[in-house]
Amino acid sequence: MPAQIEITVIPAFDDNYAYLICWPDGAAVVDAPDAGPIRRELEARKTKLTHIFITHDHHDHIGGLSELKKFSGAEIVAPAGSRVPAADRAVSGGEKLDLAGLRVEVIWTPGHCAAHASFYLPDAKAVFTGDCLFGAGCGRLFGNPPEIMFQSLQRLAALPDETKIYFGHEYTVSNLEFALTVEPENAAVKKRLAETGNNPRTVPSTIALEKETNPFLRARSVTEFADRRRRKDSF
Repeated sequence: MPAQIEITVIPAFDDNYAYLICWPDGAAVVDAPDAGPIRRELEARKTKLTHIFITHDHHDHIGGLSELKKFSGAEIVAPAGSRVPAADRAVSGGEKLDLAGLRVEVIWTPGHCAAHASFYLPDAKAVFTGDCLFGAGCGRLFGNPPEIMFQSLQRLAALPDETKIYFGHEYTVSNLEFALTVEPENAAVKKRLAETGNNPRTVPSTIALEKETNPFLRARSVTEFADRRRRKDSF
């Protein structure tokens, strides 16, 4: 593991996030919605981008990819079967990658789309979940079977409770408001909503916190999950 690891949150557009993982002599980024703020952060740090990890191929996660590739020459790691342009390495879950001595484990997390990966850094106790798991929520299914997303969420829920979750969008307040309609007496949801109501940035969360407050992780069956997801779509 590198001597020092720092994870920097890079907001983009209205509610997207990218994440810069820095060590003393290099950096990687998770998702590339907009190249501009990522380049500015790299230039301010005077560090070289060596890897670009893409969770899925929706435009708001890859819009800045071509510019970043041209700027840095970084290796693009993307889900197998996705339409990520110029991907150098396709991953499909179970792979263990080396990032300057830091282990990166690929967790296959489809559901929001057919090809979606999350990237788990066990030594850093961090997971980057894209549009699978959000703060108090999960991604829309866009016609994909609910059992696929349910299984993906269960994989993430099996990570250690202290694992920090870095998600793809800032939807936490709205998600917590929905969570209260599912479990009106959930004290943990009420507490979290009170604490985050005026906070424009709620990342990172933790697996433990999501188990207490996320109605989709708390669903006990695929049927219950599917019902909650349908209700959230029209919330």
